[in-house]
Amino acid sequence: MSGDPLLPPALAAWAARGPGWATWLDGLPRLLSDLLAQWELVPAGASRHGRTAVMVPVDSASVGAAVGDSVLKVAYPDEETEHEALALQRWGGRGAVRLLRADPHRRALLLEALPGPDLSDLWDVEAC
Repeated sequence: MSGDPLLPPALAAWAARGPGWATWLDGLPRLLSDLLAQWELVPAGASRHGRTAVMVPVDSASVGAAVGDSVLKVAYPDEETEHEALALQRWGGRGAVRLLRADPHRRALLLEALPGPDLSDLWDVEAC
């Protein structure tokens, strides 16, 4: 996993969370490469991560989104992400990010990018 241009360096520390995380992280570069190829996506910026997923900005004109306005999100396979694609599909972009494509078995989502400031360093109430 180390040195992969698609992965933020901080992800390596997630392997300390346990063997399941270590296995997922080892396969993540291949999974991202496979998804990029299969969905005809091109990385369009630096990858980011949350607590359980990596997000890669992509060009995805093949699904009808504007160039640079999509994000490939791949999450750790746990119960919290099991039905994320179904929820986003149901909401249809009303009150949530718009889902463009999904592979729930691989916890992969192609999402419309949301414009706006980065709220990750703000306190929860302030961010809201």
